[in-house]
Amino acid sequence: MVDTQNLIKQRLKEFKVIVGNDFSVLFDRQTYKIKIISKEPAAKLASLIEVVDQIPDKDAIWQEIEGILNYFTDIDVSLPQDIQGIEEGKKNESSVEAKSLREELPPQKYLNKLAINVSNTCNLRCTYCYANQGVYGNPNEFLMSVADIELAVRRFAQKFDYIEHIQFMGGEPSLNPKALAKTVEIFKELTDKGDFKAMPTFGMVSNGVNFTKEFWKVIKEHKMSITFSLDGPKKIHDAQRIDTGGKGSFDRVVATFQQFKEEGLYYDFEATYSRAHLNHGMTLSNLCEWFFDNFGLRVLHAPIMFSGSGVAQPLALNPEEQAKALCDVTQWGLRNLLKDQYLMHGFTSRLLQNFLNKRRAGRICPAGSGMLTVTAKGDVCPCWMFADEEPFYMGNIKKDDFLGVRAAAVLQAMDQYDLKTDPNCQACWIQPLCFGCKGNDWLSTKAINVHPACDSMRKMTEVFLSTFCDVLFEFAKRKQLMNKKE
Repeated sequence: MVDTQNLIKQRLKEFKVIVGNDFSVLFDRQTYKIKIISKEPAAKLASLIEVVDQIPDKDAIWQEIEGILNYFTDIDVSLPQDIQGIEEGKKNESSVEAKSLREELPPQKYLNKLAINVSNTCNLRCTYCYANQGVYGNPNEFLMSVADIELAVRRFAQKFDYIEHIQFMGGEPSLNPKALAKTVEIFKELTDKGDFKAMPTFGMVSNGVNFTKEFWKVIKEHKMSITFSLDGPKKIHDAQRIDTGGKGSFDRVVATFQQFKEEGLYYDFEATYSRAHLNHGMTLSNLCEWFFDNFGLRVLHAPIMFSGSGVAQPLALNPEEQAKALCDVTQWGLRNLLKDQYLMHGFTSRLLQNFLNKRRAGRICPAGSGMLTVTAKGDVCPCWMFADEEPFYMGNIKKDDFLGVRAAAVLQAMDQYDLKTDPNCQACWIQPLCFGCKGNDWLSTKAINVHPACDSMRKMTEVFLSTFCDVLFEFAKRKQLMNKKE
């Protein structure tokens, strides 16, 4: 009997009860199953989960617990395949070749993404820039030299047999087209010689301002993708994404995008949601709708500017505002499925795809594990968010300590505070679905073991699960009605 009770205890600890208006949701974090349970046993189960370790072995409640655990119904979590735009959630999946190489190579010889900060300067002066107007912690503005680019590529190619994606960063990467062209040239040389398994894909994040003829030639020749930084309507974008003369950049970004689209190149957008949007009465779902109406974008990557535990910035949302924005946009996005539209915020899409694919989150973010960054001066760090942050220095392309002892120490320190290693994360019910940004954590708290977005993530995930159940029930009703008509 005691063994049975221990199994029940462990099983209970894997459940999260989310109480709804008409029914409650039981989420099994081990199997990703959603179960529907009526409100009365749900309330009882929720209270038992909190005190399960304190219940005496011979208590009669154990028989009742077994009964409660059998009093629920699994629901089908699949979605109709004819929802318009449903493929948008899968657009960032790897190619067949990349998946094959990832499985074939030892983990230490494969890197998902290498970000190269080819420019330590920028032609904009965005009011909220985390990178200190593109120069990070360096007082000087400069471009990464072609010689350093070649050295960086060759040194990384010595460490890894395959790097799936190269992401050019800055500052503003369009200011250094020579570095972009040289990167492709060296990778092609190494691949043709057999020193590198396959060519990476190439992309960048750009402000879209003042692309030169030389830059256009490079991106068209190599079919590079661009994620344009655009914060929404002109009045909002121009108030915070200004150039060195204080002028807004909206018109130039849109003009560049139109030309880029005409060339048939792959594009995406990202926005930073801030108090400027709130002040103009624009919710996060309004922003997603604006991008869909103007650019046909179905999934918008739009992180929220928040203050964390640091000093609040004028444009930052407080924790309560952040949680409300994420919960509201989650409900909005999932309910769009009932309109046969895959139209949602990037966080909602990520939760949905992870849940449908039973994709267990291994890390808070890929910084240092699936991704590395080399700065314009040749320093290596886990992610561009850590550029010029001394505790995360992992060596330099010109020095013998490149990805050596110092790098191992940095990664070991970061690994202590991840989803599978941090005790707080391990105990949290959203751990299998959770994600975040260690760089944001560091910049807002100067610690990597403090995650200021935890409460918002938990609230958003609760809303996701309860709303998703509502949506699935509506689809089930439709299916029943169709079967009756037939």
